[in-house]
Amino acid sequence: MIEVLRKNPAVASYLRNDIGPFNIVLSAITIAEIQQGATNKENLQQINRLLKQYIVLPIDHNISNIFTSLIQKYVLSHNTDIGDTFVAATAIHYQLPLLTMNYKHYKHIPNLQLIRHNLKPLQGGFPNLLLE
Repeated sequence: MIEVLRKNPAVASYLRNDIGPFNIVLSAITIAEIQQGATNKENLQQINRLLKQYIVLPIDHNISNIFTSLIQKYVLSHNTDIGDTFVAATAIHYQLPLLTMNYKHYKHIPNLQLIRHNLKPLQGGFPNLLLE
């Protein structure tokens, strides 16, 4: 979603043509991480308008259990990030493939289906957003 906000044309095309806009769902933690990067009120409103078009999967008890299990297994060996681990737990719980630009953050997690792609992030900073 960061690359969508960056207006990366390759990512926008991939999501529109290869994935399909109605096949995209976001975890609640993804929403929170993106909102956390807002630089001002106007930027937050812009982000919220974009995110409003997607289905948001809530964090429930089962996802929390998967999350804590993943943290226990990988916090020392892979220095796991809390946000990434919640996203992985959500994908595992719902048995959904995960599309990410940060493959290395997830490749060690079993039972997590990662979508392979050749997308590249845009170089440089965000015009109105600073995140991950």
